Amino acid sequence: MHVKELEIVGFKTFVDKVKLVFKPGITALVGPNGCGKSNVIDAFRWIMGEQNARNLRGKIMEDLIFNGSESRKPMSMAEVSMVLSNENGHRNSEDQVREIMVTRRLYRSGESEYFINKIPCRLKDIIELFLDAGVGLKSYSIMEQGRVDHILSLKPPERRVLIEEVAGIAKYRARKKEALSKIESTKQNVLRIRDILNEIQNQLAILEKQVKRLNRYRKIKDEIKETELYIAAHKLHDLKNAESKIRAELTALRDEEIRITAEKQSVEAAVIEQRVDLTETQRRSAELQNELYQIKNNITTQESRLTYNHKEVETITERLEKYAQKQAELNTELAVLIAEAKARREEVAALRAEIESNQKQYTNGTATVSTLTEQLAELRQRIDKEKSELIAIVTARTQIKNNMQLNLNMQREITQRLNRLSTEKGACEARLKEISHLTEAAEQRIKEIVASRADTETAISEHQQSIAKLSAALSEKEEILHELKDKTSIMRSRLTSLKELQANFEGFDEGVRAIMRRHEHSAVNENGVVGLFADFIETNPQYETAVESALERRLQSVIVHDYQNGFASIAYLKQSDAGRVSFIPLSPAPCGFETTETHDLSQQLISLASVIKTAPEYQHLVKALVGNVFVVENIEQALAIREALPKPASFVTQDGDIIDPAGVITGGSKRTASSGILQRNREIKQLTDELQHIEMRLNSVARERETMMQELGRLQDISESLICEKQELDITLFQQQTMLEKYTDETKQCREKLAVIHDEYESYARDLVSYQQELKELIIKEGSFKYSDDEMQEGLRILQQRELLLKEELKNAETTAVEVRVKLEVTQQRYENAINNLNMALETKTAAENKLTNLVREMEELRMQKEDLVRDISLTQENLHDLLARHDETDRRLKSELERAADLEKTLTAAETFLRSLQESKDTIEPRVHELDLNLREVLLRCEHLAEEITERYHCAIPPLEHVSSELAKFSLAENHEKLEKLRLRLENIGEVNLAAATEYDETKKRFDFLSAQEQDLTQSLDSLQRVIAKINRTTREKFQDAFNQVNTHFQEIFPILFQGGKAYLALTDESDLLETGIEIYTQPPGKKMQSLDLLSGGERSLTVVALIFAIFLTKPSPFCLLDEIDAALDDSNIERFNQHLKKMSTYSQFIMVTHSKQSMQAANTLYGVTMQEQGVSKIVSVELH
Repeated sequence: MHVKELEIVGFKTFVDKVKLVFKPGITALVGPNGCGKSNVIDAFRWIMGEQNARNLRGKIMEDLIFNGSESRKPMSMAEVSMVLSNENGHRNSEDQVREIMVTRRLYRSGESEYFINKIPCRLKDIIELFLDAGVGLKSYSIMEQGRVDHILSLKPPERRVLIEEVAGIAKYRARKKEALSKIESTKQNVLRIRDILNEIQNQLAILEKQVKRLNRYRKIKDEIKETELYIAAHKLHDLKNAESKIRAELTALRDEEIRITAEKQSVEAAVIEQRVDLTETQRRSAELQNELYQIKNNITTQESRLTYNHKEVETITERLEKYAQKQAELNTELAVLIAEAKARREEVAALRAEIESNQKQYTNGTATVSTLTEQLAELRQRIDKEKSELIAIVTARTQIKNNMQLNLNMQREITQRLNRLSTEKGACEARLKEISHLTEAAEQRIKEIVASRADTETAISEHQQSIAKLSAALSEKEEILHELKDKTSIMRSRLTSLKELQANFEGFDEGVRAIMRRHEHSAVNENGVVGLFADFIETNPQYETAVESALERRLQSVIVHDYQNGFASIAYLKQSDAGRVSFIPLSPAPCGFETTETHDLSQQLISLASVIKTAPEYQHLVKALVGNVFVVENIEQALAIREALPKPASFVTQDGDIIDPAGVITGGSKRTASSGILQRNREIKQLTDELQHIEMRLNSVARERETMMQELGRLQDISESLICEKQELDITLFQQQTMLEKYTDETKQCREKLAVIHDEYESYARDLVSYQQELKELIIKEGSFKYSDDEMQEGLRILQQRELLLKEELKNAETTAVEVRVKLEVTQQRYENAINNLNMALETKTAAENKLTNLVREMEELRMQKEDLVRDISLTQENLHDLLARHDETDRRLKSELERAADLEKTLTAAETFLRSLQESKDTIEPRVHELDLNLREVLLRCEHLAEEITERYHCAIPPLEHVSSELAKFSLAENHEKLEKLRLRLENIGEVNLAAATEYDETKKRFDFLSAQEQDLTQSLDSLQRVIAKINRTTREKFQDAFNQVNTHFQEIFPILFQGGKAYLALTDESDLLETGIEIYTQPPGKKMQSLDLLSGGERSLTVVALIFAIFLTKPSPFCLLDEIDAALDDSNIERFNQHLKKMSTYSQFIMVTHSKQSMQAANTLYGVTMQEQGVSKIVSVELH
C-alpha cells in the first residue's frame, strides 16, 4: 500500500482545491519558509486520525480551517482526501479494491465527517485502516520538525516504544492488561472465600473438641435414654428434623447465592455483547432509513415530473387539435380558392375568344363605316375619341371599385385577427399576472420554509450537542454508579458474612451462645446480662493478638450487673445443661492484680490496659483483668524485665506469647478459641461506617443519573420531533421549488407567446394602416373619376345629337359599328377584370398555402415535442419503476434490520429479565436466609424450653424417639433414681457438651470442603491466567529481543556508512527484564571518544536519528514515510550519503519529504513546489524529474 493522491481544500493555507499525485519512490516538497510545506505533512497527520490540535500546530481543531486573508474570505470547511493504492490487498473484504479513498471533513461549527470510499464511517475505522497497513500517528513513519530532538531526549524506558512498534507487541500488552484485570477480580473472589474458610476453620477447631467431649457424653447418655416420655420424644424428634431441614436449606441457599452471582456475571457479559450487536443493527437501520428517505424524495421528483409531462402532452394535444381544425379550415379555404382560380382561368379564356370574335366583327364594321361620307368622318373620329376616353374612365373606375372592395375585405380580416390577438394577449397577461402572484407566494413560502429549516437545523445541532454532552456525562455517572455498586456489593457481602458470624456467636462456647440467645429473647434487664466483654473493648490492630492471648477465654466472658445475676445465669446453664460461662459483675468491681511499679522501666514497658479502649464505666474491668500485664517485643525481653521487677507480672508479645506471674510460658500458633473476635468486631465497625458513606454517595449519584436520564430522554424526544419537522420542511420545500420551477417555465412560455402576439399585432396593425391609407387614396381617385365622367358624357351627348342630325341616313351602319365597338370594349374590360381577379385569387391561394405550410410545420414541431415528452414519460416511468423496486428492496432490508433489532431487543430484554430474575432470586434468598436463621433460633428455643420442662421433671435430657425402649420398666423406681443420680454425677464431671456438635461438625466440614473446592478452582483459574501472562511475557520478550537485535545490527551497519566511520550501538538498561527495560544509544563519531548524546552537534544528532530510523525501516519497512526537513541540520556531504541510502530504501518504501536542500531535490523522483503568490494562500507546482 502506498499514497497515490492527496486532495486538500480549505485546510490551513490551502484555500483552493489542490491535488498532489504521488508515485513510488521519493517525492520532495520544496519552497520558501512559511509557504505551507509543513501544512502538507499536517494534512497527512490529520487524515490519518490525529485528534490533538497541538500536534498540528494549533490550539483548537477549528484553527485548521482557512481563516481568511487580505483578499480571501474565511472558509467554513476544511477537507482532505487521500487515495491509497491497495494492490497488496490490505483491506479485509470480499471485493478487494485496488484503491482506497479516505476523506476527513471539518466544519467551523465543530462537526466532523469521515468517509472511506465515499461511504460514511467512524474515525476509529480510519485509524484501524492505517494501523492494519503498518502506519500510525505514533509510529516511526512520520518524522516531522522537532522529532529528532524528541527521540534523543526520550528517557531510556520511553525510547523502547520505537522497538515495540517494530516488534508489533502492542496487542500483547492489551491482552496482558485484560488478563491482569481478570486476575484482580479472581483474587477478590479468592480473598472473600478465604475469609469465610478462615472463619469456618475456626469453627471446625472448636467443634472438633466439642465432638470428642460429646462422644464421652453419649456413652453415659446412652444408659439414661430409655424413658417412657414418648410424647416428649416425639416432639423432640420433630424439632430436630425441622432443625436439620432448616440447616440444610440454609447451607443450600448460601451455596445457591454463590452460584447465582457467578451466573449473573456470565449473563451480564452476554448482555454487553448483545447491546453492541444491537447498536450496530440500529446504525444499519438508520442508514437504510436515510437511503429510503432519499429514494422517496426521488420517487416524488419523478412523479412530479411525470405529472408535469402528462399535462404538457395534454396541452400539446389540445393545440394540435386546434391546429388540425385550423388546417381543415385552411384546406377548405384553399380548395375554394383553387376552384375560384380555375373558374377565373376559364372566364379569361372565354373572354379572350369573345374579344377575338368581336375584333373580327369590328374590323368588318369599320370597313363598312369607312365607306360613309367624308362629312361625317371628322365627327366620327371625334365621337370615337370621346367614347374611348369615356370607356377608359369607366374601366379605371371599375378597377378602383374592385380595389376598394378588396381593401375592405382585407381590413375586415386584419381587424378580426387583431381582435383575436388582443383576446389572446389579454388572456396571457392575465395568466402572467396570476403566475406572478403565485410565484411571489411560492418564493415567500420558500423563504419561510428555508428560514424555518435553518432554525430547525440550528435547534437540532444544539440539541444533539446537548445530547452528546449529556450522554458523556451520563456514561461517567453510570461508570461511577457501577463502581460504587460493585464496591458496595463486595463490602455488604463481607459485612453480612461477619454479622452472620457475630449473630451466630461463632467462635464462642456453647454456654456463651445459650446465655446470649436467652438474653436476646428476654425483656430488657430481665436476666441482668449487659453483654459480651469482647463487644465492649477494642484496640489497635497491632495489639489484637496480644489482647486476645492475654485475655483468652475471658474475651468470652459475659458482663452482668451483679453477682446475683451471675448466679442466676449459672443456675440456668446447669438446668439446661448448656455448658460453662464466665461472668464479670459490674458491681462490686472484681479485684484484680495490683499494678506493678515499673520505676525506671516505664520507657520500655507498655501496659496492656493502656492499649485497650473501652467506655469509662468498663475501664475498671479492664484494669482488673489485665492491669498487671505488659506488652513486650519478645520473650527474651520479658525474661530480662521480669527479673528486674519487684513483684511478679505477666508479659505478652504482639505475636501472643505469654509469661504469667508464676513463670509459665504459653505460646505457639496464634489460633485459639477466641482468636479473631476483636478483629471481627473492628472490621464490622469499619465496614458499617464505610458502607454508610458509600451508600449515601451511591444514592446521590443515582439521583443525579436519574435526573440526567430524564433530561436526556426529553432532549432525544425534542431532537426526534425536530428531525421529523425538518424532513417535512424538506418535502414541502421540494414541492414549493418544483411549483416555482413550473411557474417560471410557464412565465417564460407566456412571455414568449406575448412577444409573438406583439410582433403579429404590430405587423397586422401596420398592414391595417397601410390598407386604410390606400382606401383613402382610392376614394379620392374614385371621386375625381366620377367628376370627369359626367363632363365627358355631357359632351358625348351633344356630339351624338349632332351625329344624329348629320348622318341620319347612316344610322344603321353607325349603329352597327357603335354596337360592335362597345361590345368589343366591354369584352376587353371584362377580360382585364377577369385577369385581375385571377391574379388576386392566385395571391390569396399562395397566402393560404403559406399559412398551411407554416401550420403544418408548427404541428410537426408540436408532434416532435409530444414524442419527446412521451419518450421522457416512458423513461421517467422506467426510472420510477426502478425507484419503486429499490424502495421495496430497501424497505424489505430495513424491515429485516428492524426485525433483527427487535429480535435482539427481545433477546436483550429476556437476558435483562433473566438478570433481574437472578437478582430477585438473590434478593429472595437473603430474606429467606434471615428467616431460616430466625426459624432455627425458634426451633432451638423450643428444644430448650422442652428440655427445661423435662429437666425440671426428670433431671435428664430428652432422648430421641428411635432410642426409646421399655428396658427401664424392668427396674424399680428407686433403682432407676439411684442409677440416674450416678449418671448425673458422671455428666456433671464431663462439663459443657454441645449436643449438636457432631451434626454441626459434619455440615460445617461439608461446607468447608465445598468452599475449598471453589477456592481450588479459582486458584487454578489464577494459575491459568498467570500462565497466559507468562506466555504473553515470553512472546513479548522474544519479539522484543529479536526486534532489538535486528535494529541494533542495522544501526551498527548504517551509522559508519552515514558518518564515514565511527561506531554506535543500542544497549538495554536491564537485560534481565526485557518487559520494562529501557534503551540507551551509544555513539562514537569518527575521531571522537564514546560520549553522551547531549554532547553531539546538531548535525550529528540528526544523522544519528536518521541512522536509527533507517535501521528500523530495514527491520520493518513502512509502506510510506513522511520526512519534514529532517536533513536541515546536515551538511552537503552528509546529505549526499543520506540521499544515497534513501534511494536504496525507496525501492520498497515510498518517501515524501520536505526539504530546502538542492541535493535532496535532485535525489527526488517527483518535485512539488509550494508557493504563496497570493499572500496567505498556498499553491502547488509539480515537476516530474525522472
